[in-house]
Amino acid sequence: MWRKSSHQWQVPNCIALLATLKPADDIRMYHKWQSALQHYFPTTNFLLFGNQLTTPFLAGKKNVAFVAFSQQRHQWGRRLYFLFYAFYSLLRYRPDWVVVTTFEFLPFVFLYKCFKKKVRIIYDIQENYEANHRHSKGFFSTLGRLLIHYSEKWSRYFVDAYTLAEKCYEKELSFLPTNNTWVVENLFLPIVPYRPSFPASPPLQNIRLALCGTISEGYGLYRALAWVESYLHFAPLTTLHLIGHCPLRKDFQYLEQYAQKHKHCHLHISLLPMNYIELMEKMQEIDVWLMPYEVRHSVANRIPTKFYEAMYYQKYIWVEKNHFWIDFLHSLQYTKVSHLSFFEQNSTCPTLSDASDYKMPESCFWRANLLAPIIDYLQGFVIKR
Repeated sequence: MWRKSSHQWQVPNCIALLATLKPADDIRMYHKWQSALQHYFPTTNFLLFGNQLTTPFLAGKKNVAFVAFSQQRHQWGRRLYFLFYAFYSLLRYRPDWVVVTTFEFLPFVFLYKCFKKKVRIIYDIQENYEANHRHSKGFFSTLGRLLIHYSEKWSRYFVDAYTLAEKCYEKELSFLPTNNTWVVENLFLPIVPYRPSFPASPPLQNIRLALCGTISEGYGLYRALAWVESYLHFAPLTTLHLIGHCPLRKDFQYLEQYAQKHKHCHLHISLLPMNYIELMEKMQEIDVWLMPYEVRHSVANRIPTKFYEAMYYQKYIWVEKNHFWIDFLHSLQYTKVSHLSFFEQNSTCPTLSDASDYKMPESCFWRANLLAPIIDYLQGFVIKR
């Protein structure tokens, strides 16, 4: 799984990885990127910045330092302070490489490059931020769109390499240069072992449904609540489990009141990011993973990481209808899936008929050698054309 380049790489003294709202031990930034880079550069020191540390025992890991700052989405003052503190830390520790995972850090890493000319900057694009904010209204939303647009547009003058978590971003993001951009998809990394569930195909009238990950309106929270209430008429013993990070306090408070009134609803949520290992452990106890996403332009051609997770743990997927997702799951021959319309509360009732074992293809798994071409490029061994 690991591959060494044939070239003799120059070892960076320090590499910093920067996130704001995602945890410092985020699955992509820490478990995938940092672990892969540390394999290639075992003597390098790493600095990881993010929102809280969800795995406390990692704080003592050798050569890795976490800078975790508890913050929530609309605490603009705390977020701005964190950005300046991260910039101060860059000046203090002077990393040779900086991996940026959100647009908010781009102006600060530009300033850092003014102080340290030879720093290598990688922008790991995990969202189409401008498209996500396209339908938001108000002064601050307009200001945010302008910040995103110009930060990313001007980044081509100081970012050394771009990596894309989704292949569709190659067409969607017009500011991307062609000579230093790579697709590094957010494939699956099996941190939590698979535990077979029994029965493999539970009775349809008594199943456990779950909405997991980010619990918010943008990820289909209220559509899921309404759809499950309608589904209870068909299967009254069904339970709904909400598991994950609920970033907005108003949603969190609403769900607490909702769960008190509706006994079928069970909460495992937090205002702060949840530990990924704990999240996957709880999700393995569930029969069906609900994915009631609104199929907007910004998400229609993206592959939810939950697809890979559900396939690996052999869970049933009930997902909003989208031709791109239908074709993707069909190409992988995954049959434990139903494509629904969560906007129609009386839509066709899905089934749980397929109880066969499934082995996910190797192409769906994260591999550290996905980063090898980027490292070669940054070291000057490869010129991408």
